[in-house]
Formats: sequence, structure tokens, C-alpha cells
Amino acid sequence: MKTVVLSLLLFTSFLGDVEDNEKQLYKKATAAFEKGNYEEAILKYEELTAMDNTNSEYHFLTGLSYYKSRKDLGKAVDYFNSTIETFDGDTIAETYYYLGRSYREQGEFTKAKVAFETFEHFLKDNDEGNALRTEIEVEYQWVENAIAHEERLKNGLRVEDMSSDLNSVYGDYAPVYVEELDLLAFTSRRPGVSNELAFDNKYYEDIYFCKRRDSNWVLLSEEEHDFIFDIENTEGHDSYIAYESQKDLYVYRENKIFQQRYENGAWTTLSEFELVNDGSKHTPSVSFSPDGKTLYFAHKETTGKGGKDIYVATKDENNEWSKPKNLGVANTRFDEDGPFVSRDGKTLYFSSKGHNSMGGFDFFKLNLTDEKAEPVRMPEPYNSLADDIFIDISNDERHGFISSNRNGSIGDMDIFEIFYKPYQTKFEGLAVYENDQKPASAEIIIIDKATNKEVTRVTPDPQTGKYNVVLENSKTYVFNVNGSEDHQAFSNELKVPEQERDINSIQLIELKKLMNNEGQHNANVLAITSDFDNNASTISLENQPEFKAENELVNVILDTIPIEVFKMADANFERFYGYNQNEITNEARFNDFLVNLEKAVKQEGRIEVQIEASASKVPTRTYRTNTRLAKRRAEVPRKKIEAYFASKNIDISKAIVFNEDCKVQGPNYKNDFEKNRLMYEQFQFVKIKVAKAN
Repeated sequence: MKTVVLSLLLFTSFLGDVEDNEKQLYKKATAAFEKGNYEEAILKYEELTAMDNTNSEYHFLTGLSYYKSRKDLGKAVDYFNSTIETFDGDTIAETYYYLGRSYREQGEFTKAKVAFETFEHFLKDNDEGNALRTEIEVEYQWVENAIAHEERLKNGLRVEDMSSDLNSVYGDYAPVYVEELDLLAFTSRRPGVSNELAFDNKYYEDIYFCKRRDSNWVLLSEEEHDFIFDIENTEGHDSYIAYESQKDLYVYRENKIFQQRYENGAWTTLSEFELVNDGSKHTPSVSFSPDGKTLYFAHKETTGKGGKDIYVATKDENNEWSKPKNLGVANTRFDEDGPFVSRDGKTLYFSSKGHNSMGGFDFFKLNLTDEKAEPVRMPEPYNSLADDIFIDISNDERHGFISSNRNGSIGDMDIFEIFYKPYQTKFEGLAVYENDQKPASAEIIIIDKATNKEVTRVTPDPQTGKYNVVLENSKTYVFNVNGSEDHQAFSNELKVPEQERDINSIQLIELKKLMNNEGQHNANVLAITSDFDNNASTISLENQPEFKAENELVNVILDTIPIEVFKMADANFERFYGYNQNEITNEARFNDFLVNLEKAVKQEGRIEVQIEASASKVPTRTYRTNTRLAKRRAEVPRKKIEAYFASKNIDISKAIVFNEDCKVQGPNYKNDFEKNRLMYEQFQFVKIKVAKAN
């Protein structure tokens, strides 16, 4: 069995038997790996794999580069499995370790357990082996925590990776939101002031700022952020870690925390914040209560519970700080980091590898108003199966920023924005009289039962009885229909169920008159039938023979919720890719596209789906040719479209004509991917447009 260091795997023993050009390529791949430039490492390791497809070390290092790049864990799994298939005598035991981690982070828990169990068989009965067994026990516990995970996606919360202009292929993390300026500060390990590498073989940390402009986040130039905050990056580590409104800001550098005060309309020079600084210990993050009188910080102390712990200190009436105390309930024998106090001072958020983490760091929150409170793990989408660390969040937890290395990230850590948009049901409805099935064009008044407030009014088309309306999920509504025959009201309730996505529904409203035994009219009843998954065969607007006219649906909206009017352009989709990527990682956005595609089919009967897929000229060994990669980028969405329509029992051969245009384009590759990544990535995409079929 070959034994290698888990954190950085470099193989050199076999180089004596290979050609000089292969040696040089290996050295370049290793240099890129050591710098954390995993995309460049992938390029070169895949070239090596193509040169010698039986070399298990090449397969392993390619898989490890994919794993550490965070962009495509599926490719990491493929290469780890091909490593196992190419073992010839010696076994790279750590393959099973990283295979297990990859499976766990993808949610394939049974396969993860098998991989970890296999890895344990290779461990020796010595200090190193026992340490690794302890590490595997933690992995098992994370798997069990994830299986038992009960918190579900908070209704309406969405998470989006920030743009590639902000996130890089390197680490980007520790977001700090300056609310009054709508400005975001963060830390990055991309090449900056210094092109030297730190002790961990990554570039030194630098501070960056971005600002929202026209709904987009834009990276500020050095001149722009110097105008706002007088902070310059140095040759060493610089990290922006805390901000108190127009009062103080805090920066990490030289393994210490520095403070900068806002006085007389200007920022002072940085001065050491001595309370938390100890040259022999690591203090990477701090956070203050809104009144500035309570300080929370992460610190590694020999008397702590283990690893980094959260500490607290308070300021007395003489503005003197107390001796910091270990915040016992928050801490475990594992690392805790990234404390953040809510803007109302009621909640402490932090990250921990302990408690009931699902894997690596997870976000937890602690109620500061309850002395008996215990940390509570936050739900999705805040947490994932990977590392989630550093958070800045609003009091209502509906908007904020996190950093995470979850699957699909651009680099080894990315900044994500969390925002709230309630999930909704879009109803395509038909209102008729039950006795003769003629259209009921009377006004429909919809009221939120919980608040007794009117939500909207809709008037069905007088010729067809059809209407559209959008209602928020997880609510009960009262439907009142006025202006019917005999001027008597019809009324009923509709409960829109909780859904973890936006959905479409067909709805049938029937106005019924009830008669007594003497044949006299004594009550009006409003019957509402809704198909919340569009799967019920008994509800169909097309089943109403009197109402097949081609009239457009008409809605008269007298009060406000926005009603989305469907247009063919709404069914378009585009996705730009990193190197060798072809998967659709933003499932929520693609699911919206599929829903709109179904609408287009219902509206037009038959449509043409035009898929333009492109690969740049950066060489790919995984797919052998760039043309094959472009075809793969077209194939992935097409198969997803086919699967979606099959799930809806729609014959796709009758509904959709596919037209695929796969191409290789852009500038010729000059071995400059690291320098000109963005130039190449603009030619790595799939674009889907929808048109009427001829």
C-alpha cells in the first residue's frame, strides 16, 4: 500500500521511468496543485492520464484536483473509481478516503460508508493509524447526522453563487455586509499584492470590496474602495472581519486583529486590538453586539474544549474590557469559528464542526436572550453537506451572505447570497356554472384567511370562463364570487399546500345552486378543484367543449400581487461553464425553465427547442476532443428536458423538435488558462431558445 499525506498528495517516486516531457508536465501539474490552481492542475493531470491511462496515480491526482476545485464532485468520483480500477500491485489507500468524502458530500451515504470501511482496512495499528481512525469516526458521525437531518429548506429562501466577477478559482470567503452603503467586503486567496505563497501553499489573503449596481454586484477598483475605507493590502495576510456602523472596523493581519476608528469624518490609522491578540495563538474572527459592549471572537486556547472555541468579553461602565471567557455551550471538542451577532443583538451565529454537523463546518445559531438555550443547526439552504463558514445575515434571516465550498462552487470557497422569495402556485383556472357548464364571468375576490385582507380580484374571460392567478404557497384563501345570478354570493376556502418550489396548477371553479325537497333554491355553493402537480387526469381546461375558443386569457387585476404573463422568451435558458464542466448545477433556475417550456408546449401545441452548445479551444483530455465536450453540453439539458416531459406523461416526440448546434470556438489556446480564464469561459456555454415549430 502506498501511504501519502492526506492534505497534499505528491507522487515523485515513479518519475524516473517516464519521458522528459511527461516529467515536465507532471512538475507543472504539481506546481499548479500546490498553488491551489486546481483548474490548471486538472488540465495537466488529464493530459498525463491521456499519456498513460493505466497510471493509477495520475487518475488519483486528477480526481483529487476535481475534489479540491469543488466544481464537479461527480468527476472526482469518476476518477477515484478509475484509480481503483487501475491499481496494479500497490494501492493508494487514500483513494477510498476521498471517495467516501465525495460520496458523503453528494448525499450518497451508503456508498460513503462502504468507502470509509474499505479505507479503515489499510490503517496500521500505530499513532498515525489511530489518528486516522478517529477522523473516520467523525466522518461516520457526520453521515449519521445527515441521515437524521430533519430541518428542511425554509420556504422561499433561495441561495445563489455570486458572479464569477466576484468569486474566483481560489478561496473567497468571510463576507461582511455594510448595510448603509449596500457594500460587501470579503477575503480572497487569489493572486494579489503579493504573488508569493503562504505556508499553506496558497496565495496570501487580500481584502476586496464589491457594490450593488443595477441589481448586479460589481468588484470595486482599489481607488474606489480606498475612497470609502482607507485600507491597503500588504505583502502578508489581510482579511476584513468586522464593521460597526460608522464607528469601527477590524482587520486581520500579521496573525493579529487591528482596529480602525472613524473620527472627525475620517478613518484613523490601524492600531492593534490588544484584547484578543496573543502571538502564540490564532484569532481569525470577531463580532460585536450592536451597542459595542459585548465582543465574541474565535480563539485557539490550550484551556479550551478543543480546536478553536468561541470566547466572549464585555465592556464595563469605564469602557474597560473584562477577561474573555469561554462561551461553553457553543463549543465542542471540534473547531468553532466565524461568530456573527445579529443586528438586533438577540442571536449569535457561528460555524462548528461539532454538535450535530452534517459534515465539516455547519452554521448554528444561539439565542442570546435565553440563558438555557442550546445551539441549533440552521436549515437548508444555509447549510450543505460541505463546509459552510462565515455568515452575515439579517434579523429575519431572509437575506444574507455566506461562504461555502458546496458542490458547484467556482473555487475552493465561494461567496453565496441568501434571499427570500416566497414560493408560489400559478393557477390556470376555469370558472363555470355547474348546471350548464357555461362560463361564469363574475368577479372572484380572493382573501388571505389568516389576515382577513384582500389579496387580489380576478374577472374570468366572459367568453371562455378562463383566468390566471398567482398565490403564495402554505396559505389558506377564501374565494368569494359576487355578481352571480340572483345577486347572491358563492364562497369557499382553498388551502395552497407547502411546496419547496414554485409550481403550476390547473383549477376548476364550479358555481352550484342547492335546492330543498320542494325544489326551492336555498343555498349557493362554490366548488374548487385544484391539481397542484398538474397530474390529475380529471381536471382539464380542454375537457370543456364549450370553451375551446382561441381567445387570450383575460385578467382584470384590481389589487396587487404581480401576475406573470407568459411569453415564449420566458422559456429561454443559458449557462456558462468552467473548465470541462457540463452539468446543470443551478437546479432551481433550470426547473423554472422546464416549467416555462411546458407552458410553451401547452400554448403552441408543438415547439422547436434550439440548443446552442459551445466549447472553448482549451484542450480536454476527459472528453478527448472539444467537439465531444460541446456535444455533451447539449446532451445534458436535452436529457433533462426529456425526463421532465416523461414525468408529466407528455409525448415529447409530438411536443418538441430539437435543433442542436454544437461548436468549438474562441481564441487558440496558448497555455495561459490561469491568466486568461475569463476570456476562454465566455465560449464555454449552453444557450437554449424556444420557437414555434414549423
